[in-house]
Amino acid sequence: PEMQLALWMPIYAAVLGILMVSPFRYFHFARWVQSAFRNRKRLVILFALVAAVILFRTAAFAALITLYVIGNPIYDIFRRIREKKTLQS
Repeated sequence: PEMQLALWMPIYAAVLGILMVSPFRYFHFARWVQSAFRNRKRLVILFALVAAVILFRTAAFAALITLYVIGNPIYDIFRRIREKKTLQS
């Protein structure tokens, strides 16, 4: 599986790079981690993320990076749709 991942990595990196320079807003991960120590729900999520990285290493890193890069544009699109619906009603 790691060999297959290595074959797709250049395409994967290019797509993620294009998304990262897009106009979509991204949250600051370091601030999120700092706030996790004050918020129990975020702390549980943080521990789950660390456990996934420890258990699955390469696959977990790839999944987390993909979720970070793709999740924010998806969230932004839904937020814009919701704002349009609010303005129309």
